[in-house]
Amino acid sequence: MTERQVIPLRRAPEVEPPQQQPCWTVPELAAYLQLNRRTIADWISQGRLRAHKLSNRVTVIEPREVQRFLDAHATTRSQ
Repeated sequence: MTERQVIPLRRAPEVEPPQQQPCWTVPELAAYLQLNRRTIADWISQGRLRAHKLSNRVTVIEPREVQRFLDAHATTRSQ
């Protein structure tokens, strides 16, 4: 029998995992903005705030979407 030559596998480059920001749930965002959960849910159903429905009970909103929404609806106080 002939001997088989074993070729070692290449090592994968050391790569840092991508940084992930945690998403907001509807109750968390409502508490942070001091609003009712229903208000957040209404904004989502109206399409004003984009969200991902993970299940019947869990909906999450990405941080960049929250920032976009807040920037678009920011008000300034005149003194």
